[in-house]
Amino acid sequence: AFLRDQIAQSEAPESSHVTLVTFLRQTRGNEAALDELDAAIETYEANRLFRALRAGIVYDEGDVDDAITIMQGVLDGAEPGEETNRFKITLAKMLSAPDQRPAAQALVEEVMSEDPGHVEALKMWARWQIDGDQPEDALRSLRVALDREPDDPEALMLMSEAHQRTGNSELARDTMALAVEASESAPREALVFARSLFQQERYRPAEDVLVRALRRTPGHVDILVLLGQIHIANQDWGRAEQVEATLRRLNTSLANTRAEELQFQIFGRREGRDRAIAYLEDLIASDEGSSAATVALIRARLADGRGDDALLLAEELVAGLPDNIQAKLVLGNTHIALENFEEAETVIRTTMQESDDPSIALQLVRVLSAQARADEARNALEAALTTAPDDKNLLWVKASFLENDNQIEDAIAIYERMYTQDSSSLVIANNLASLLATYRDDDESLQRAHIVARRLRGTDIPAFQDTYGWILFRRGEYDEAVEYLKPAAEGLPNDPIVQFHLGKALDAIGRQEAAVDAFRDALAVADENDPRAQIAEARRIVLAANTGGDDQ
Repeated sequence: AFLRDQIAQSEAPESSHVTLVTFLRQTRGNEAALDELDAAIETYEANRLFRALRAGIVYDEGDVDDAITIMQGVLDGAEPGEETNRFKITLAKMLSAPDQRPAAQALVEEVMSEDPGHVEALKMWARWQIDGDQPEDALRSLRVALDREPDDPEALMLMSEAHQRTGNSELARDTMALAVEASESAPREALVFARSLFQQERYRPAEDVLVRALRRTPGHVDILVLLGQIHIANQDWGRAEQVEATLRRLNTSLANTRAEELQFQIFGRREGRDRAIAYLEDLIASDEGSSAATVALIRARLADGRGDDALLLAEELVAGLPDNIQAKLVLGNTHIALENFEEAETVIRTTMQESDDPSIALQLVRVLSAQARADEARNALEAALTTAPDDKNLLWVKASFLENDNQIEDAIAIYERMYTQDSSSLVIANNLASLLATYRDDDESLQRAHIVARRLRGTDIPAFQDTYGWILFRRGEYDEAVEYLKPAAEGLPNDPIVQFHLGKALDAIGRQEAAVDAFRDALAVADENDPRAQIAEARRIVLAANTGGDDQ
């Protein structure tokens, strides 16, 4: 009543009416807000703002096409200006499908042509530049945006990502810290930064970030879980248990599940595996445990070689949740782990009749591959891709099949497609760059590999070290290449190509004896029928060394 009185008494009732719509949405939900917006649209002749607000709610409810149609109507015949620019950005954000990207970019370009410093437009443009491996251009766009809004958290997070793409991890981390500060420790920014610090084992700074975030958002489950994991890593059992107790006090399904998982980790690290498993057994026996606890116990039983117990638990899980697809997948996975492939196939094929979830088809591919039924596995994969052509996991398996069959160009094409869909994935970037640098000899492909892989600089993950080190070797930066390839070879001792890469780099810096040893290591783990050119070259070099010749 108070807000409606304000509308009636106001000389500018539109603003008060927007406040009423916001209040109704927060207190009574979207339907009440939409009803009020419909009334406002009928009331005011200048109703573009209310139509745009209506489009926003419709979009949030998942009716994307209707929302886009409404916004296009709002912009139809609109005069240039600040409000029109704001509506154009709203529409551009709604045009999120890949085939709508050109239309979205055209709208953003229109806004930037009228207002070159428009912050929202520049952030969207920078996002596309980062996705397109143009981080330097993105940094320039973001600097313009930050000149106008120096404390914009999203712009700072994008700038951090752009720095990471260029391989400048330290500057990326510093910029991320600024984003957290600018956001006043909002959960999204704080979690991204804290996870980055946690992965670097910088536990105290990560803890400080999360504690500040909890002061702003008490009871945030993801923040509490990460904080608990930090305490476990520090073996600070008392504080870890405090976090677990806090999660239980929230008394939601998600919080209780996370509390169980945290307690299991505490027991496992502090008192050993047996105590952790005993905790799960007690939890399940008390009927208070979640299905996640049962799954954790199944995994523990499999790891301990108690397959029959694991299978019984999986069957009981399905019996208790007969309509749950994930429970059936657990049973299928348990059969796979026990190499009961016929039983696994039966469970999976039955489940496929109930759901077209691509992960089920992926399980079938795994089962068929495990039985050396390669043609059937490939047929099952292709059938799954017809219904889910953009599923990352299916595409990943297809690329792996192609690579194993030495169809490298086809594998590269798959990774290029995946990279176009998600250029932020480190693993996709690594695999694409690795294939480009390893199997192509042209300068353009090498340059492409370097651009994609720059973000791997400073990595301590062996597979990433191999990729980046080999690219450095190909670029003639031999000393630095060895710095990456040596730990990569130590971390991946059973990968002959990684050993070969180290041998080539050692040879390039004049360490021939060590190089021959690396080539011997490559041959020791390679299949005797391995057809790859790298293995053939390693054989020639080792043979020459053994016979006193020179084939370096």
